[in-house]
Amino acid sequence: MNWVPNVVVLLIIVWLVRRSRKRVKASSMSKQKSKQKPKLKPPPIRDMAMIDSEITMVTDEIDFFSTYKDHDAEHATDSIVLQQDEHLLATLSVVGLIENNQTEDGAEPELLDEGEFIVTTVRGVFVGKSVTHDFQWSKLVSHKTEPLMNNVVLYLPVSNRQKIYGIAADSAGIANMQRRLAFGVAVALGRNEQHVERLLAEREKLNKEKQQFGG
Repeated sequence: MNWVPNVVVLLIIVWLVRRSRKRVKASSMSKQKSKQKPKLKPPPIRDMAMIDSEITMVTDEIDFFSTYKDHDAEHATDSIVLQQDEHLLATLSVVGLIENNQTEDGAEPELLDEGEFIVTTVRGVFVGKSVTHDFQWSKLVSHKTEPLMNNVVLYLPVSNRQKIYGIAADSAGIANMQRRLAFGVAVALGRNEQHVERLLAEREKLNKEKQQFGG
């Protein structure tokens, strides 16, 4: 009976299956690791200079938002035509329009165009080289940021659109724009006074924190 070659073949098959399983497991672990988010850096230690800077920023916002109708000239642009009772709040140049595509491996952001983003009390408007995109604040679901390589994307999902689009820029530009955007949403929903009141409460909290430092 010639059973020796059959045994050898069987052993080879078992070895190949085990090696294949190990490769699949290693590949799966590699994918899981690649999907893991990077560890967040600890927040910076707060000091008097940081608190003073935040107080100045909040005070500037209170002054601007309390008189926002008088500042259209500061952000004047020919890129859009303002509607009746629409006021400019901010203009951010050198931004990218991002589409958040959903795949089997998760979300994959795609750069659609580059241009500028204009924030008003009614909407946000991206004006690019070949694409113009409008975000109505009355239909905005949320405004959340996510890191994208060396930049940050501010995603702006709206209730009447299935696809999710966002604006990509450097972190400082996005942070400033998001605060103006939040006020634009408040104006569109008739909550601008409450928004300013929250800023006043934020400044009071910062002043109390400063007093604890002996300032």
